[in-house]
Amino acid sequence: MPYESIRTGQYYLIVCNGRAVRSPLSRQYLTGYRLLADDLCEDLNRSGLPDAETVSLGTLHATYLDRGANVPRTQLESDLLTRYDRMLDFALNRPQERTAEAMMSAWFGPVVPPDTLRAWLRSLSVRQLVSALETADATGSVLVAYRLLRNELPAPRLAAGVRKYDRDRGYGVSELTLILEQVRRYAQVPEEPELIAAARLEFEFGGEDIGAR
Repeated sequence: MPYESIRTGQYYLIVCNGRAVRSPLSRQYLTGYRLLADDLCEDLNRSGLPDAETVSLGTLHATYLDRGANVPRTQLESDLLTRYDRMLDFALNRPQERTAEAMMSAWFGPVVPPDTLRAWLRSLSVRQLVSALETADATGSVLVAYRLLRNELPAPRLAAGVRKYDRDRGYGVSELTLILEQVRRYAQVPEEPELIAAARLEFEFGGEDIGAR
């Protein structure tokens, strides 16, 4: 039986075989947005339960429900700032030679000052912070997340740049483009401050753990 959403109060609950789909911390897959519920079902029906190494709508929503509920937003911001370092973010590790540096800027844009990044992070919703973290995990770069979520560069260009400069990612350009487009779309969904509390409610359905991080 395919994954589907059912209306329960003001939320849509994702179920499979009559059982609620759950995150690793047993949060039920809920959202107040019908379009997001439909997208989650489509993603799960196409790809199945994601594993810990996969970034998808399923892992994004699981991370939002789990990490968004249990980690203060200041810690989410701090995690991203810590990773914004030349030793950790390949897109910041610019060559000295001017032409080579210009080529990297063509793929990722210029390096952003840390204070600019900090101010941007403070402006994000929890859903957007989670999306930035998942982007950094998938691409190895916080700068890529900055460009993606600010809609400053197209996903195909960013994906091609990641593939060119960081071949250890394990994704092809087409696959990474799809991931980045999913992340960008997920980040545009409005924040749901009551969702975290609602996800803890016990429904009559049983639980099915989802293999996300």
